[in-house]
Amino acid sequence: MRHLLGTAILAGMSAVAYAGHGDLGYYVNPSIGYLDADSERGTDGGLVGSVAIGKPWGENKNIELDLRYSDLDQGELFGLGLSLLTYLGESADSLYSIARLGVTQSDGHPFDDYTALALGAGLGYRVRLPGPGDLRLEGLLNADLHDNEESSAFGEKKFFLEPSFMIGYQIPFGGKPAAEAPAATAVAVVGESTDSDADGVNDSADLCPDTPAGTVVDSTGCAPAVVPTQITRDCPAPAADEAVDADGCAVMGGEVLGSVYFEFDSVELTLAAQDTLDSIASDLVGGSGRIEVSGHASDEGDEFYNLDLSQRRAAAVRRYLIDQGVSGGRIVSKGYGDDAPEADNDTFSGRRENRRVEVRRAQ
Repeated sequence: MRHLLGTAILAGMSAVAYAGHGDLGYYVNPSIGYLDADSERGTDGGLVGSVAIGKPWGENKNIELDLRYSDLDQGELFGLGLSLLTYLGESADSLYSIARLGVTQSDGHPFDDYTALALGAGLGYRVRLPGPGDLRLEGLLNADLHDNEESSAFGEKKFFLEPSFMIGYQIPFGGKPAAEAPAATAVAVVGESTDSDADGVNDSADLCPDTPAGTVVDSTGCAPAVVPTQITRDCPAPAADEAVDADGCAVMGGEVLGSVYFEFDSVELTLAAQDTLDSIASDLVGGSGRIEVSGHASDEGDEFYNLDLSQRRAAAVRRYLIDQGVSGGRIVSKGYGDDAPEADNDTFSGRRENRRVEVRRAQ
């Protein structure tokens, strides 16, 4: 059993070495370290290996399910646990606390074997690396609580208290899109095959529905950036990847009517956001002139994920304004990813400010 489980852990560590990089979604964390055995076990400590699968759970928390194996001087420990990692401090991306709950089974113990409730608490530190994953350093105080008095050297102790020290390598599932991937990717919004704005892109893949008749669009249904020679009237030239109107003029800029903010990795409008958009919509209904809805993201995810996330946030705001009576033909929505932060992405509060959508009158 010892050699079988050890081989499985090593295989898991090698198999995930080809996963891609990114901070959102599921990840795997193979780790290895040392367990300092309780003196009443009747054995010295030994190596401990673990493979954990985790996922962000809220803005500064991760939840992980782990399989753990300890090869002590005499005997083995097999464990299964569930851990909650809570990132601490203003940046909330490096130092974290650990709370673990699980079960442990001993085998080949110097005294009597046992099954125990496993509790653990400790601290960890995540070191960001430029490669496919990040380094994790953890110290954990483990407690095995059981009812077998014969498992300890003195026949009275029903728990073992033991520190462990681990080094791991956290790697997200899935690969980063290739650098040459298009800046805007199609996202299915509805399951229809119709093309309500007759721009050649079905509604199911159209990120900018209701574009004016005659507007040249790309594969996402949005007006692409143009070079100055394509501009048909006297107006500011657009920057690279900036939304343009039917005449090739930039629609970015103008008076900001308001901003709404989103939770971590979310496109859902909060009640506060809906109140803000209700007020904006009441001023726009029945009016004229182009409106840009620009989506933004903080920098936790990779650039391609953030671009898609910001576009979906902008699309959610656009749809809400239309539902409140604003003409869809007036509104252009565009995602800017994490390229235009409002505040410092190195702080917790700054990242919250950057998860936003701005509504503005086009110049």
